[in-house]
Amino acid sequence: MGLSGTPAVSDPVLDDDGDLWLARAYNFRIHEKRYTLFKVKGEPYRHVLLRAVAVFLYAPVYDTLTIDTPLFRNKYKADVAAFDYANDPLFWAECGETAADTLEFIVKHTGARDIAWIDSTPIGQMEAFARKAMHFKYLDKMTLVSVPDDALQYVDPDHFWLDERDLTRFFF
Repeated sequence: MGLSGTPAVSDPVLDDDGDLWLARAYNFRIHEKRYTLFKVKGEPYRHVLLRAVAVFLYAPVYDTLTIDTPLFRNKYKADVAAFDYANDPLFWAECGETAADTLEFIVKHTGARDIAWIDSTPIGQMEAFARKAMHFKYLDKMTLVSVPDDALQYVDPDHFWLDERDLTRFFF
């Protein structure tokens, strides 16, 4: 029932994880700046939160940070990226579960000097996966960030903040 007593147009459709199976825009206030993150149909809300974590961690470092940027020269879209004045990527963040060939392509071909993979997988598993996925000479560009699921459960979008002591970072 809606507020006026009329039935809702449709009941929300949930997937197996309990996430809304709808496209939606979420507004976050991170470091006193407003960011709009879009959730596409079928995408888990956790992925939206992981992109917010990437913005929280890297917005102070890169002032040209963009979210869900389509790149015409690459076959993958960055979850979060920063570009220089020639529109070449300086920073690239992949959030959530990522395939090995995707990580390898990003590290080899994007030209980004700083690449972050942000997920809620334990850091040891992320490190083993990254070492197996790509040649060791590319690993020095990678930063792994593990965010525990319980840190993402109670998020206030109007004042997004994480205690960085809850995060685990790994530099190669």
